[in-house]
Amino acid sequence: MVKGGFPELLGTKDEEYIKKYVKESVVEKAITDIARITDSNEKLIYELFRILVNSNAQLFEIINISRTLKINRNLVSFYIIY
Repeated sequence: MVKGGFPELLGTKDEEYIKKYVKESVVEKAITDIARITDSNEKLIYELFRILVNSNAQLFEIINISRTLKINRNLVSFYIIY
């Protein structure tokens, strides 16, 4: 499942390498792109991403995330759209 979208990783058994590859190939590029498109702070986008990923299908409140990140809840909603 972890390697399914990356055929170049099919023969790889090193889990740390796989995590690093996916992070560098997908996550970091997506965060950079979102920050550039929205003219936002990359670190803030990363922190929002980290919070959402760690929610693992739990319901979350935008107001709680906005308090954690110390930004306006409308801005959190705007970023989540991307």
